[in-house]
Amino acid sequence: MEPSGPDETVRRYIAAFDTRDADAIALLHEDAVAVVVASAVEMGRDVIRSNSLAEWANEPEPQRACAGVCDGRDMLFVFRG
Repeated sequence: MEPSGPDETVRRYIAAFDTRDADAIALLHEDAVAVVVASAVEMGRDVIRSNSLAEWANEPEPQRACAGVCDGRDMLFVFRG
């Protein structure tokens, strides 16, 4: 069976990420956890929105996201540059 790709929620999240729409991305679950590799772990939607999403929305370097699987777990990969 061929993989179907990311579901509609993930596609909407990626579209919001790729257009730097921090408000759309901030519609995370209230208990969401963001892991910013080599930087921080943020707990909760409000903390994520006021910290890393605020900084990310103003980051000048191009970024894009895509869905994938790593070690059997669904992941969101972010590429810079």
